[in-house]
Amino acid sequence: MSRKYRLSTALDVDDLLMECTSYAIRLANDKYKFDPPMTIYEKDRWGLVGTRADAIYPYFSDADFYRTQPVYKGAKEFVRKLTQMTDVYICTAVPPEFMGIRAQRILEEFPEIPFLIPDPYLTPVRPESTISDQPISILPGRFFVPLNAICSRK
Repeated sequence: MSRKYRLSTALDVDDLLMECTSYAIRLANDKYKFDPPMTIYEKDRWGLVGTRADAIYPYFSDADFYRTQPVYKGAKEFVRKLTQMTDVYICTAVPPEFMGIRAQRILEEFPEIPFLIPDPYLTPVRPESTISDQPISILPGRFFVPLNAICSRK
């Protein structure tokens, strides 16, 4: 029996295809000269927590941050290969004033991906699989088939 449709995969961007938290930490270390330097392990939850890890948050309100986010080594090749196997959707969210920058970066860095959905929780789509660093992305009811992956920095 041949398949009459292609499977679909939703991909996150921040901390999966492009550096985000680690990039903000690197920028904060450069700016504030933390000694010892802040590490990714100091940012163990989202939101202001009253520690030096709070220094990363201003970057998420800076257009230059989104213009200069580095693409992870291997991400382009991974996306190229994945688009040969499934329909790929980018499901991402940044503050609305930066969504144009995010869309432009995705078009430039990942031209094989024709679908950009400005929603990190996959509300408008129900892909067969997702790859994200956020556990909320794989809650029951978001997928037709429970074929999911979480990438974690720990």
